[in-house]
Amino acid sequence: MKKQYFLTVFVALIFLSAINGYSEINDIYCHFTLVEGDVYIFKSNKDQAVKAVVNHPLIQGDIVYTNGNGRCELQFNNGTIMRMNNHTELQLTTVLSPSLTSNKKITTLHLNKGQVFSMNQIYKREIFQLITPESSIKMNARSTNSVLVNKKGHTHIYVMRGKVGVLYDENPQTLKHESIRAGNGYWFKENKMIPEHKKMSADFMLWNEKINTNFKDLHYGKSKIPPVIYRRSPGIVHFAERFSTRFGSWEYNELFGYVWKPADFVFQGKRPFFDANYVEINGELILVPNQPWGWAPANLGTWFWTKTQGWIWIPGDAFSRSVCGVGLKNYPWDWLWEMMFPYLTDHIFTRVILKDPYWNWLYFTPNYWIMKVFGNFELYRAYRTGGAKYWRLAYLKTFKQKPPYKKPGHANIPENIKSIMNRMNRVPFAAVKKYFSENRPDSFKYIHSIQIKSLNNRINKENLPGFLKAKINRISNDAKPVNNHLSLYKKDWNPDAKWSRRNGINIFYSTRKNEVVCPELKLSSRNLKGYQKSQLKRSAMNRGSSASVTPVCTSSCSSSNTTTSSTSRQSSSSQSSRGGGNGKK
Repeated sequence: MKKQYFLTVFVALIFLSAINGYSEINDIYCHFTLVEGDVYIFKSNKDQAVKAVVNHPLIQGDIVYTNGNGRCELQFNNGTIMRMNNHTELQLTTVLSPSLTSNKKITTLHLNKGQVFSMNQIYKREIFQLITPESSIKMNARSTNSVLVNKKGHTHIYVMRGKVGVLYDENPQTLKHESIRAGNGYWFKENKMIPEHKKMSADFMLWNEKINTNFKDLHYGKSKIPPVIYRRSPGIVHFAERFSTRFGSWEYNELFGYVWKPADFVFQGKRPFFDANYVEINGELILVPNQPWGWAPANLGTWFWTKTQGWIWIPGDAFSRSVCGVGLKNYPWDWLWEMMFPYLTDHIFTRVILKDPYWNWLYFTPNYWIMKVFGNFELYRAYRTGGAKYWRLAYLKTFKQKPPYKKPGHANIPENIKSIMNRMNRVPFAAVKKYFSENRPDSFKYIHSIQIKSLNNRINKENLPGFLKAKINRISNDAKPVNNHLSLYKKDWNPDAKWSRRNGINIFYSTRKNEVVCPELKLSSRNLKGYQKSQLKRSAMNRGSSASVTPVCTSSCSSSNTTTSSTSRQSSSSQSSRGGGNGKK
């Protein structure tokens, strides 16, 4: 029995050490902030349809459909709001994808049918474009716009605020560029620009105006927000204006600055988001709060429990995976824990946190990262008082070994915790240590272990509307052979498009890899080497020369279909006959 006990403890330690590491998912670029009626998401990477719910995240390749009674609102990570009307189809083709010939990131949305209403913010190093069958619209400045695509594919653009740029005309040689300013609207059909200065779809515009009216009342009439919060990311500001004072209040904390304290009725004594669902995105679990206001507190910043204020949320500008507790009953060996540790099973060993994976009986808090980075609080004091050299000597004396790095770094710390620790470094050490020692939870009174509840929003294709079922089948069948490659549109603001037309080279958007792919040169925008990027940029700026760059084979290029490859070979041979393509004459 004694051997079995030590064997169990050994297995436990191996398990805990295996999950004790830090990883951070890439930013989730977009999520639902409002869903009315039937709204569906086609997940191209999984060949399935799911029902949209508030706070559901979206990534590149996702296609959003609204039924006859469906409308929704999307919020992008820079604060841009986009709302979809009934019978609308919108695809997130690429999201902050690197380009081949410039340093700008490319975000491309395809509006295939229906109508959207967008309130855009400023994009600096990003090209944010909405492509329709008749035009390509660049929205890189603050603007409010309505874009309609009718059954024939004709596009109507109306600008209510600011201005947008538009490319149109099917012939690349005569591609036209126009700017549309506030108060103007135009039809784009059959390569013509026809003025019609009025808003389309009156009921949809009235719906938007109603939301915006309430939006202004809530934001500017009722909210009492500390001015410093307006220096935070757009996601924090959006939460603060729309929800924060309705569901809690802002309070000043001596260690963390302004924090948000939820009202008593929000969590009702339990830990934050105890009753929550999780969805798997790119192999990572993302929390999808049931509360409309829950996106920012769940995914930006971190939570901390204090004896004086209870649960408080410390805002953070960077996205990180949400906290969730996983009971070991999810695993096949749960009977072993219950047999050997009948008490601990429900307390310590069920406490596994997946936000930034580690386990402990406290909540995910900054003091964990003090221990992880510096070794312990006394070594943190040594660093604060004597610097990195004094810290190394103290570390050697404490642990009888050299520290793993020359000075405590922030390389493996989540972005949200970095800003918190930088603020703590400006507070006297004695106050920091006192605060953490006074605010340790009493036993497990305020700590709850929960099991993952996956979001059950998958839809059986047989239960989908007929038009959507056919559309999904067609997209699924079309996308698989080419690994979700979409040819760069003739009317495209991506500078790669102009470069490829001039050189007679085919390039594609890869939604699966979120990159620009050139099969002919065997290049991918995510795998470009420095000298290759420089050559392509020079080639794009020099109108008289063709692309001259050393090919590099990538996994994305090799997955192109036979048709793409044959087209590439034909184009490549024609380039060689003209003395282009490989730079030789």
